[in-house]
Amino acid sequence: MGIMAAYLTAALYVSFYLRPYIGYKAWRSLHYLSFGVFVMGTLHGLFAGTDGNESWALAIYIGCSTTLLGPLAYRVSTARPAKGVSQPVAFRT
Repeated sequence: MGIMAAYLTAALYVSFYLRPYIGYKAWRSLHYLSFGVFVMGTLHGLFAGTDGNESWALAIYIGCSTTLLGPLAYRVSTARPAKGVSQPVAFRT
């Protein structure tokens, strides 16, 4: 899992330079893979790393995950629907 995360990280890195050629929508879709790469890297560190059970390593994993999930939760909770997409009845104001 760690090797796959490393390869996907390299592909995402290269995609920044390919954005003018592949277009913004394709680049943005590809960029969403970074969440999966983060999860794969974290799981690899927790379960395959030799220091995964150390308190300092757990503090790093928890800190990094909180740093990612906090803003992500805020972004998702405050997101507006795209134009032309109707909201469910419960969310209409």
